[in-house]
Amino acid sequence: MMKIWTGIIFFSNLAAVFGDESDVSFTPAKPWSQHADWPFCELGGTYSVPHKKFCDRFFICQNGQAYLGQCEDGLAFVPFNGCKLLHFVDCSVRTKLQSPKGKGKCPRLNGLHKAPKGCGNFYKCENGTVVPDKCAGGYEFDGHTKLCRLATPQEREKCSHSSTSSGFKCPANNVFPFGDHSRHPYPGSCSLFIMCLRDGSIKVGSCSAGSAYSPATHNCELKATVPGCSQIS
Repeated sequence: MMKIWTGIIFFSNLAAVFGDESDVSFTPAKPWSQHADWPFCELGGTYSVPHKKFCDRFFICQNGQAYLGQCEDGLAFVPFNGCKLLHFVDCSVRTKLQSPKGKGKCPRLNGLHKAPKGCGNFYKCENGTVVPDKCAGGYEFDGHTKLCRLATPQEREKCSHSSTSSGFKCPANNVFPFGDHSRHPYPGSCSLFIMCLRDGSIKVGSCSAGSAYSPATHNCELKATVPGCSQIS
């Protein structure tokens, strides 16, 4: 939805530039000479100009008049394409952004985030609302690129055991020596272990190559030091 701060009469022209689904707000400029960051707009036509400093702001020039636009929180401006998710916009030059307006799982009102349980699960923040989603089978959501990619063998192993771990019962009076979780042996595995999180959820953790989970220390140790795991590849 477009929100017009003032009585702008060229809504149809702006819609043609940004499309019907862009979330932007506009306000008209004072005489352009009073604004060092505002562009000089040529007479004739309607076109967009990126803000020099803010990645989520831009200008619409129409008939010599400049109008300042701002994308919704979590979106940034792409010339000729309007407002897109901030994750996919290069803001290395225009580094400033509006202050975050989100809270909880959505630090900004719009965005993509990896779900704590992993295994291809992620969620979208749509105007502050959490919308769960999941990558196709065999894919993992990358929290850095915000894209689904092929899962690594280690990730596939962890996720293949998720149904087993879901039947695990965390201790009733559980303590959390690792801050947000406790650790427990994974039945039949030296490299995996079960984590009971404070929120009641369960995750499967894994040790790096050459190490195994030690029930004695609740950490990953060298395989040679963990009874029953030294000969397991």
